[in-house]
Amino acid sequence: AIGETVARLLAADAFRERWGRHWLDVARFAESSGKEINATYPHAWRYRDYVIDSFNADKPFDQFLVEQIAGDLLPFEDDAQRTEQLVATGFLAIGTKNLNEQNSRQFRFDLVDEQIDTMSQAFLATTAACARCHDHKFDPIPLPDYYALAGIFLSSETLFGTPNGQQNRRATDLVELPASAKALPGRTLGELIDLEYQRDALNQTVEELRKQVTEARSNGDDDAQRFVARILATETQIGILESKLLDYTKDGTPRLLAMGVRESAEPFDSQILIRGEEENATVERVPRGFLQVLKTSDEKPIPSDASGRLQLAEWMASPENPLTARVIANRIWLWLFGEG
Repeated sequence: AIGETVARLLAADAFRERWGRHWLDVARFAESSGKEINATYPHAWRYRDYVIDSFNADKPFDQFLVEQIAGDLLPFEDDAQRTEQLVATGFLAIGTKNLNEQNSRQFRFDLVDEQIDTMSQAFLATTAACARCHDHKFDPIPLPDYYALAGIFLSSETLFGTPNGQQNRRATDLVELPASAKALPGRTLGELIDLEYQRDALNQTVEELRKQVTEARSNGDDDAQRFVARILATETQIGILESKLLDYTKDGTPRLLAMGVRESAEPFDSQILIRGEEENATVERVPRGFLQVLKTSDEKPIPSDASGRLQLAEWMASPENPLTARVIANRIWLWLFGEG
């Protein structure tokens, strides 16, 4: 009876969902960006489902790791496998982002910093991000090691798909999925027309408010700032409506999209930032690479025309890596028994 009960519980959907939630906590999963402008991630659900499905399928952990870091670079046998591997890279696309950052270079370095921090803690239980500003004070991770990793992620494009707006300056595209991917429910033509009508009405409201701002300022009226605030709020609503419209074709068919990453057209090595500050970049560049303290006998060189994400993932997933297997074994022990 005990054996049958255990087998039934292990096979239950709730069990895989519980274990999926454990990993989603490690992966800092959320359906919004957090920080100053908390924009929603409407397509984050695909990564959540990928994690739960992976646990349900008893996917080998090394494969699970490589797919999340470099799934877009892996070979595939069919569209279903391609979809799964593309969605897996949502691991790098979710997470907190300062979408109101005006300096695009600062935003990019901060985005990469968050990716390095999550990746190193999730798979290696090591806080490599400390070395953005200085040599690590407790582990032998020097400043150049951080920027060797930074070059890998700077040579990749992160697509998270938040809409444009006055307070959301960092809008991106999303990853296009094969035709066999699971789709969102479609919208009727009437629903799309209604969304377009709402957007056009709000655009007209913005135009009227801008005229009121100009008139108020010419008259020295204090209401100008109030009108500006209304413009900002209205443009945010417009951005949300436009993002909804972009999820569908003109006839209401859902577009198959996901959060994820892809290779940049021209990979490059990162400069070192003095004290981690974007405006204090050195002329020197650090070749893309891994943490020197963790040596494996099967490290692969990073080709000049590749970001290095695939080589990074294979280095972490290598049986020769002294940390990766220990970290996940310890996590599993913790999740099962309450103590690592």
